[in-house]
This record gives sequence, C-alpha cells and structure tokens, in this order.
Amino acid sequence: MRTQTGGPLEGFDNATDKYKEMLKKLKESTKWICTNGKDPKSLSNQDYVREFGKGPCNPAVAIPGIAGSKLIVEIDCKTFKDNNPQAFKSCGWSTCTGFLTPKSEYRMWIPGELAPMSITTGLDGNQKCFNAVMGFDASEVKQGGKLTQRKGLKVMVEGTSAGTKTKATGKCAWEAISNLGLGGKADETKGFSGFLTFFENAGYKNGVNL
Repeated sequence: MRTQTGGPLEGFDNATDKYKEMLKKLKESTKWICTNGKDPKSLSNQDYVREFGKGPCNPAVAIPGIAGSKLIVEIDCKTFKDNNPQAFKSCGWSTCTGFLTPKSEYRMWIPGELAPMSITTGLDGNQKCFNAVMGFDASEVKQGGKLTQRKGLKVMVEGTSAGTKTKATGKCAWEAISNLGLGGKADETKGFSGFLTFFENAGYKNGVNL
C-alpha cells in the first residue's frame, strides 16, 4: 500500500522505489557474471567448476552475527530425563514413550510459538523449559570454571542436525541464517535470505562455492 501524494511518507515511498530499481539493475548487470555469462544449469558439474574458476568470483562464506543463526536442540530422551529430571519435567514431559514425550529435535532459536520452550507466550512453564533446554550445567564452575551442556542435549546450527542436514532441508546450513523469526515474514528477521538470490543470480551454487 502506498501513501497519498504529499503525505509524510512520500519520501520513504520514493526511496523504496529507487532501492528496488537499484537492485533490479544490479541483478541485471551481474547475471551469471561468475560463470562468464553461461547459465550454471546448462553446464555439467565439471564445466561449471571450470567456468567459475575462469571467472572473476571467489568462493564465499556467509557469517552471521550474534543471535543470527537458527539453533536446533537434539534430545536423547532417556539420558536427559535420567540426568536432569527437574529440567525434563519443566517442559511438561514425563516419559520417553507415549503422549508426554519430547520430539527428537526442536528449533531452539528462535523456538516456534507452540513449542514447549516458546519465548512468545510469556508463560512461566515455557520460560522454564527454555532455560532448561538452552541452559548449561554449572555444577563444575567452582572447580574449573566450566560450563557444560546438560547431558542428553546437543545444541547445533540448523542444517547440521540429523533432521535438517539434507541439502533440500538445510541448504548446506544457509537456512540457519535466513528467516529467523516466527514464520520469517518480518524484514528485520529475514537475515541472509535475500542474499542467496543475488549470489545464485551471479552464478554461485549453494553447497559448492557458497
């Protein structure tokens, strides 16, 4: 929706239009530039590597900032329950078989709205579960200054866990730095999602040189 002509946001609309036009021209001017104008999809794997090597581009790695990656927690139910009974209970779980059983994986950051460790509900139970699963065992801090992950839990970047490590699911961990928010609709939580379009437009291949 656009603002009325002469309205207080008219300048913002004009700036947005100019930005969109700039991005359009950028994509047009860099189309397949990394593969010397050749469509990567039309090239064999060997020819693609050869063309990319002759082109002006270098392999690239995207590095997110603090709190800029989706995290997955893998749960070994029996180990977590046996070693952290109170933490296990705080999430509403009581058994490793049947209805009140944790899934093998959860999105830990940012957790879904309906997840036991949701941070959007404001409910005490959800907050305790988040702290239990995201927190560390501090029992050895006095002895050696060590913080260790609670037994039965393994927190990792999305795209590296058992349930997300396929290329179709995790895009070689690119999904971990894209659409961070709940549903990923807000611009401020999209992270690196838009960058992939520009890289691929230039001739990069996710999981090969990106």
